[in-house]
Amino acid sequence: RVYIDASAFYYKLNNAIVRRVNANDEDNFVNSGGTNQKGFEVQLFADVIKGDDFIKLLNFSSGLTLSNFRFTNYTIASTNYSGNRLTGIPNFAATSSVKIDLKNKIELFLQHQFVGKSSLNDAETVFADSYHLLLSKISYPLSFKKFNCNSYLGVDNLLNQKYSLGNDINAFGGRFFNAAAPINCFFGLGFKI
Repeated sequence: RVYIDASAFYYKLNNAIVRRVNANDEDNFVNSGGTNQKGFEVQLFADVIKGDDFIKLLNFSSGLTLSNFRFTNYTIASTNYSGNRLTGIPNFAATSSVKIDLKNKIELFLQHQFVGKSSLNDAETVFADSYHLLLSKISYPLSFKKFNCNSYLGVDNLLNQKYSLGNDINAFGGRFFNAAAPINCFFGLGFKI
């Protein structure tokens, strides 16, 4: 009923590939310097309730990533970026979720995600702020003559966070950010024949 997986790692790269964007908005990739990447990851899965009269299953899962990624021997022109954070990688990220299957076939799902701040250029002069995302979803199966259908309704970004989804690293002209949607709803139907 409980599963835990943890790992620690250290990865040393001597010739890193670094993204550059020129004035024509074209991507260039260059081998420049190296990186030291130290990290720790842990995941937990647990069936908290299994086989109850009202709640058929209550499942909890959580994951945590700690990253200490740094440039080494990394110089462009006369500027030395050695020791700076690896661009675009947050030091801390965590995701937790709860899934509840009820006896009447209704399924509830709640997920929280935290992403720590990350640098968006090699010089560490521009950062993406940390943010919390909260998602909720309810699902219910429907049956018709020859096929089954699953209906769902959900709300994403319940906390109405302002954050950037898919940041551009080392972007030319300061165009680092791609705005994500504010609080939004979604629904759908899935069919099986």
